[in-house]
Amino acid sequence: MAILIGLIPALAWGLLPISIAKTGGKPANQILGTTAGTLIIALALLVFTRHVISARTFILSFLSGALWVVGQLGQYQAYTRLGVSGTMPVSTGLQLTGTSLIGVFVFGEWPGIQEKLIGFSALAIVIIGIYLTSLKRKTPVSKVDKKSLLILVLTTLGYLAYSSIPKITDRAGTAIFFPQALGMFIAANIYILFSRQTPVYRAAVSWKNMLSGVLFSIGALAYILSAHLNGIATGFVLSQLCVVVSTIGGIVILREQKTRVELAAAGIGLGLIILGSAATAFL
Repeated sequence: MAILIGLIPALAWGLLPISIAKTGGKPANQILGTTAGTLIIALALLVFTRHVISARTFILSFLSGALWVVGQLGQYQAYTRLGVSGTMPVSTGLQLTGTSLIGVFVFGEWPGIQEKLIGFSALAIVIIGIYLTSLKRKTPVSKVDKKSLLILVLTTLGYLAYSSIPKITDRAGTAIFFPQALGMFIAANIYILFSRQTPVYRAAVSWKNMLSGVLFSIGALAYILSAHLNGIATGFVLSQLCVVVSTIGGIVILREQKTRVELAAAGIGLGLIILGSAATAFL
């Protein structure tokens, strides 16, 4: 059951970029709609669950949600400088490595030498697989400069905080989801106000992106549970199977064009991602 819960974020977060691509809009529209949809789901859950949490847990959960927005927006900026094919292998590789290191060395996961050897070998296989799925021959990758790398590092820090903070709270599951969603929504609005993009509030596409918030909510709730049931290291690697869903969805639903070499590389990459993730699931 724990593994099945760990796979729910992969499905929901894999469909998320498909939903955003279909809906359209600029990053500000997308971040507003996604966080608004997430907050509505969180409020609905709050009415039915009525959790009581400590001030410390509320603040930590709120902070993790706000830092998720920092990570998401940082990734958008990296896309413009490095391109998606240049950003995704680096960003996802950093996230996987960072989250696994936190799980192992901070929270004591994969305790034995054999577990560490298998875990990090599997992690390397997943990273290679992600690189292959994003391989593009026709689209040149922008030159990596110091500013672009800094953006990716900041992105990674935001995502790492979001992924890891739930582990140090004294409550799990839906108890911390509302403060997380509130942190996301407030951080998104601060960004919109300070970047002077207030016209997005009147744009219909912003609110259409609330469906993406529903998908994100499903994945986020499942990830919170998975982090406690499977541990951060294994839970996060399982969640990154979203690359499989989004890659297949991009080809089938969005009809992204790929050469034969790109399709072959993507197929091999998806196989490696599944293999590596399966290995971590049994640690």
